[in-house]
Amino acid sequence: MSILARARSRPTQPFQIPQRLFSSCASFSRAWLPKYTQKAGTSPHYPSLRLTVHRSSTWLPPQVRRQVSHRSHIEAMASAPDETYLIVGAGIFGASTALSLIRKYPAANVRIIDREPFPCQLAASWDWNKIIRAEYNDIFYMKLALEAKDHWENDPMYSPFYHVANGVWIQDTNMADVISDNYAELGLPDLVKRYTVEEGKKIYDGLFDQAEYEGIDQVLVSTGTGWAEATKALTKVLQEATEAGLRHVNGNVISLVFNDAGDCIGVRTASEETLTASKTILCTGAATAKLLADSAPYRKELHAGGRFIAAAMCTALMTPEAEACAHFKDVPIVLHERLHYPGRGGFIPPTPDGNFKWWADITFSNLTKHESGEDISSPPTGPYQGQWDVPESFHDEMITGRDVIFGEKAKHFGFDKYRFCWDAISRDDNFFIGPHPASKNLYLATVGSFHSWKFLPIIGSYIVKMLEGTLEDEYTQRWAWDREIEREGAHGYWPKRDWKDLIKV
Repeated sequence: MSILARARSRPTQPFQIPQRLFSSCASFSRAWLPKYTQKAGTSPHYPSLRLTVHRSSTWLPPQVRRQVSHRSHIEAMASAPDETYLIVGAGIFGASTALSLIRKYPAANVRIIDREPFPCQLAASWDWNKIIRAEYNDIFYMKLALEAKDHWENDPMYSPFYHVANGVWIQDTNMADVISDNYAELGLPDLVKRYTVEEGKKIYDGLFDQAEYEGIDQVLVSTGTGWAEATKALTKVLQEATEAGLRHVNGNVISLVFNDAGDCIGVRTASEETLTASKTILCTGAATAKLLADSAPYRKELHAGGRFIAAAMCTALMTPEAEACAHFKDVPIVLHERLHYPGRGGFIPPTPDGNFKWWADITFSNLTKHESGEDISSPPTGPYQGQWDVPESFHDEMITGRDVIFGEKAKHFGFDKYRFCWDAISRDDNFFIGPHPASKNLYLATVGSFHSWKFLPIIGSYIVKMLEGTLEDEYTQRWAWDREIEREGAHGYWPKRDWKDLIKV
C-alpha cells in the first residue's frame, strides 16, 4: 500500500519523518505552518488528515501540524529536496514552475524574482487575453495543448478565466489538412471542419464574405478553441504559489553569478544585490539572449547564438460603441494567416467589458552591437521597454489586418490602444526547457515563440521533471539547448525586419 493510501485509510496515524530530514521540516513548519493550521479539516478529500512531525518519541507542539491538502503529495513532503530554487521571471514559465515546485516540494526554498510586483507588465504573459487552442500542424504540441485545455475547461483554478469560442483559420498553406489529420489521428475528427472559400464566405451569416481570400483554398473552423483572461489567470497562479510558500523578490537581474569553475550560483541585480541558489532557472523570455551575453561576454558557449532571438509584434485594443459591440459579441476567434502578407494577424471576441484585441503576426527584432561582438536583439531600455510607444506605421498595419478580415463592415472601428508584445522566438518554434550545458546548475525554461501562454496550467510540471532529471526523452530532445534545428517553424514568426528600419530617424 502506498504512503498516500495508508494516510488516507488512517488519517490520524502519525507519519514518521527520518532524522536527517527533521531539521528542514521543522524549519519549514516554524516558518509557514502556523498560518495554515486554522484551515485544518477543510480538504474535501482528506477532511481530517494531518501530517504530524515528531522526533523519535518526542512530539512537537501542535502548531507544527499541517493539514495535507488534496493537491499535496505526502511522498514529496517526506523526500523534499535539500535545494534552493531561484526562478528568474514571473511570466507563464516562471509562475507555472513556481506553483508546480512548491506543490510537489512544500518544504523547498523557492524564490521568484522579477522587475516589479506581479504580474509584471513587461512580460509577454501580461496581456488582455490570450487564445487557448490546440490547432497545431505539429501533433506534439496538439497533444500538449489538449492537456492544457482540459485544465482551462475543468480545473476550478483556471476555468473562471476561460471563455469558449469557435476559431476560424484563413490560411494559404496546407495547415487545414494537417490539423484535420492530426485531430483524426487522436480520435477527435469532429473538432474541426474544412470549408471551401465559397462556403467560408457564408458561415456566421456571411460575416466574412468581404475577407481577403486571394491564394486561399480552404477555411478551417474549430469548435475546440477559446480564450483566457490572461493577466487575471497569471495573477491567480502566482497567488496560489505564494500562499503555498513561494517567496517574491522585486529586482532587475542584470547578470548571472558564477563560481571559479564557471558554475552558476545565482544572480546579481541592478541594485548590486546578489541572490544565490543551488538551481537557477531562467524564465526570462525576450531578455534571455542579452542576459546570457551580459553575464559572460566572452564565454560564447553560454550565449544564445542563432538558437533564438527577441522579437516583438504589435497588438491593439478597440472598444466599439455598445450597439456595434453587441453585433460582434458572438463572433469567433479569427486568424488570417497568409504568410508574408501585410494583413497577417487576427482578433479575439470582445471581453465582458467590450474590448476587442487584435494583433499583427509580423514580427521585428531590435538588434544592437553587444560587447561580445555579436548582434543581439532585446527589448528597448526605455520606460516599460517602449511597449506603449507604437509608431503610426504600425497603426496602419493593424488597420490592414482589420480590413482583410471584415472588409467594409468594420471600417468604422478605430483602435484605442496599441502595444508591442515582446517574446523570444526559436527558429523551429520549440521552447528551450533544460539544463544549460555550459554552466552547471543553470537551467532554461523559456523562449515561448508566441505560442506558449496556453500551457500555463501544465508547463511547470514538465519543468519540474526536467529539474529532477525525470523528463521523458521525447520532451528532453525537443526542448534541448543543443538540439539540431532542421527547418524554420511553421508559424513563420522569425523576424525578417528590424526596428531601426521601421522608424524614421
